Amino acid sequence: MATHSEFGETTPGSEVAKFFPDQIRGRIALVTGISPRSITQKTALAFASQTPDLLILASGT
Repeated sequence: MATHSEFGETTPGSEVAKFFPDQIRGRIALVTGISPRSITQKTALAFASQTPDLLILASGT
């Protein structure tokens, strides 16, 4: 069960990130399993739009 009922399965990550700017801005964010054209790529872009101090992208080979 989601803790924020205003978000659903079609809510874009960019909208979710805009809802939590204070939890992202000025902090360190880690996104794992990132790959081109994936949900993790979109998550990283959404986090980046909220200006974290550092955005770490990690992926295995």
